Amino acid sequence: MLQVTVTTDSDVVGAYKMKQLWIRVGTSLILEKLALYIRKLKQEFTQGMILPITKDQSLKVQEGSNSLPVSVVAKGPSNGGNGSTSAGLRVPTVKITMTQEFQCRVEDLYSVLTEPAKVQVFAGNTAKVDAIKGGEFLLFDGNISGKFLQLEPNERIVQHWRCKDWPAGLYSTVKMELEQDSYGTKLILTQTGVPQSEYNRTEDNWSRYYWERIRNFFGFGAKLY
Repeated sequence: MLQVTVTTDSDVVGAYKMKQLWIRVGTSLILEKLALYIRKLKQEFTQGMILPITKDQSLKVQEGSNSLPVSVVAKGPSNGGNGSTSAGLRVPTVKITMTQEFQCRVEDLYSVLTEPAKVQVFAGNTAKVDAIKGGEFLLFDGNISGKFLQLEPNERIVQHWRCKDWPAGLYSTVKMELEQDSYGTKLILTQTGVPQSEYNRTEDNWSRYYWERIRNFFGFGAKLY
């Protein structure tokens, strides 16, 4: 059990009274703030909150982004795209685009993104992947889930994709296009239907939890000879 000890540099009456005041009032305040700090430390990278907006609420272009946010009613995969959540909430969404270079053959990168044993290397040993049209995936201890919509070997992967703390039924659409070039393999990612409030975090997590891990674990950042 955590204890708070209060001491003073003087034994005068005023110091004693201040010490007693801190014991009565300050201790509970310190413990409260410390508990809040610990809870924040325990939050995982996909945790967050997305608030609904009113129908007539105006939306602004996200600073530093060339994507226009749009207010949509989100759908899950069973409804074929971005449609209504279970609560019927409207959520402003934006688009993410990224281009990444990997020093590997295009077929090697495609297999890392679709073969269960290889996906588990960068997405956790509990990751599940069924890389067929309509097949589902579950990554990073269940924090990321979705369904494969289209697979063209060594060329294109299209998915419904969501974080577990997004509103129920809200899925983005992820398209990954692969191109062999003189450097190695270029991956072009386009993700639509990302909640506006999640733009920065989602973009950062693609880099941290997908691209950096794939390069490090499979050596796709090393030069090809």
